[in-house]
Amino acid sequence: MNETLTNFRQAVADRTDLQEKVKAGADLVALGKDNGYEFTQEELETSWEELQESDEGLTDFELDVVSGGIGHKADSCWVAREVYGETSPQWLLFRSWLLGDSPSWFRNLYINKGEAFAGWLSKNTWLKPIIRRWMDGRIRS
Repeated sequence: MNETLTNFRQAVADRTDLQEKVKAGADLVALGKDNGYEFTQEELETSWEELQESDEGLTDFELDVVSGGIGHKADSCWVAREVYGETSPQWLLFRSWLLGDSPSWFRNLYINKGEAFAGWLSKNTWLKPIIRRWMDGRIRS
């Protein structure tokens, strides 16, 4: 990710006035420019793609925005957060698949048993890479 966008992300994470503008739907390129950060829409999109592929996490504010304003700590994606990590955007992509495209039997099982399974998984980390590969496959589909 380019340095200007990294600095802009940090500014947004630190400033509630910028967060309110982002929540209100501000054009991020224009908002960046108004605050001394010059980048293009293409650079913004490329950086978002790079961020999704990297191990770098999202800020708490970014997680809140990407998850639709639902507090991510209270979200029902316990297993995905355990597998990918709280700050990874990947768990949000899995959540999107779960809520929109997964079979209803799986969604119901996940919602009813997922929290307990995530607790078990946190102690049995050897299984995480296998589950992650399976989840990655759902995200790509």
